[in-house]
Amino acid sequence: MKAQIQVISASIAFTIIAIAVLVLFTQIYSYTGVSRSYEVVYDIPAILRQRPYWTAKDLAHTVLNTTGAVYCYVSIREVDLANNQVVSEDDYEISPLTIPEEQLYIRSFVYSKGTIMGTVLTYYIRVGYK
Repeated sequence: MKAQIQVISASIAFTIIAIAVLVLFTQIYSYTGVSRSYEVVYDIPAILRQRPYWTAKDLAHTVLNTTGAVYCYVSIREVDLANNQVVSEDDYEISPLTIPEEQLYIRSFVYSKGTIMGTVLTYYIRVGYK
């Protein structure tokens, strides 16, 4: 009778320890030391194709409204291909005052397109997400 109690208590103790180890490794340790990353992708070329010409301010506001970002920097440069001169340049930045830039997930995009006037428009866009 005494031996049966020892066997039963040992099997209950083993079961409790096995369940504790299982919970520890599947529920707790799986979230420690692991960085979770995800890709936030929006179709910036589709936004650029909505209009043939953009101002930096309009494009920055459209990107923010479309993507839900909190930071946006847009630089538009038009270069004449015949003499390699900068025809026009336009910069605009929308930055939140309360969030430092180090806490943002920032993506950069560079797009170029030629015009029928012999110039190339280059769009440099930085988008920051919280």
